[in-house]
Amino acid sequence: MRRLFLLSLLVFLAPLARAEEGAPPAPVAAAASTAPKWYEAVEVHGTVDGYYGVRFAGGQDSPNALRAFDANNGFVLNLAKATILMNPTAALPVGFRIDLGFGNTMNVVAGLDTLDPEASRYLEQAFATLKLGDLTVDLGKFVTSAGAEVLEAKDDWNYSRSLLFWWAIPTTHTGLRLGYAVPGVDGLTLQAGVVNGWDVAITDSAYKTLNLGVVYNGSANTVLSLVYYGGPNPTLLLGRGGTAVGNWQVLLDLVLQRSFGDFTVNVNGDYGLLAGFGKWYGFSAMGRYSAFEDKLRISARYEYFWDPDGLRVIFAPKGGQYQEGTVTLGVPMTSNAEVRLEYRLDHASVPVFYGGSQNDNTLQVALLAWF
Repeated sequence: MRRLFLLSLLVFLAPLARAEEGAPPAPVAAAASTAPKWYEAVEVHGTVDGYYGVRFAGGQDSPNALRAFDANNGFVLNLAKATILMNPTAALPVGFRIDLGFGNTMNVVAGLDTLDPEASRYLEQAFATLKLGDLTVDLGKFVTSAGAEVLEAKDDWNYSRSLLFWWAIPTTHTGLRLGYAVPGVDGLTLQAGVVNGWDVAITDSAYKTLNLGVVYNGSANTVLSLVYYGGPNPTLLLGRGGTAVGNWQVLLDLVLQRSFGDFTVNVNGDYGLLAGFGKWYGFSAMGRYSAFEDKLRISARYEYFWDPDGLRVIFAPKGGQYQEGTVTLGVPMTSNAEVRLEYRLDHASVPVFYGGSQNDNTLQVALLAWF
């Protein structure tokens, strides 16, 4: 009986053994994919924004005093910008960023460079990046780390820029900057840099400005930024006192932002000093509410700026105190486009507005799109 069972088992297994012998070999695992080429990591982005503005007090042919990036009435192409960038990676620790722009915004930024406005008229930023572990090194021209707003209106809550953004702080720098992400503390970054000064692309001056800062942008819905710029001023005539070349210039900028669900608040304060000439300071408070599942964005801003020595608002009498209030309604059309309606009221302690007035109010409709 046992022999009969074994014989039957061999007869049953024989076809399987033959099938196994004739079976094709198991497929070899695909070779590991090759590392991506550097040019495959290059990103291209763009943004365009324009507006139509009107002043209620008349004088439509005159610019809006105290304003820069939205000073004109009528139809204005404010900014058309293309960005090309490559972020550093572990496999390739070098990168770059180039922001090339046209329109009113770029003309305003170029005009701030009193030494050579044509040095980089259409370059908002152009810098190379090296990443060494937690340390990031940038060399070139880049936007300032001070302030609660940026040049691109799409990334700001209000369409018009604040008084502090235009009058209290620099816009761009050219030089070297470092960023160190502190290990073990999520969102904490230390900053340091050496730059030509404020809004100076090219200069023969040996005077340089030191930048120090600390930024916290962690997971607790809180952003905190404290920035210092200090060094001999390399530009000419920063006010009424004649040349200011070599005089020590200081800026302290503080930004605190906190989110509470759909509502976010932001507070910004600035203190500036030009040794031997005077000082300036101010603060702003902003709020933004995202309503109806972000189908409507309601933003408001109030700020106060004091220029007691006339160093910043040089076309106005000394001792000027300036305030403004702005309300903005933003309607996202898609994830890459938005329409904004904005009302703004400006008040000055000295007559700086159209017709010698101390008040000015405007209405603007803006369209913003980006990719």
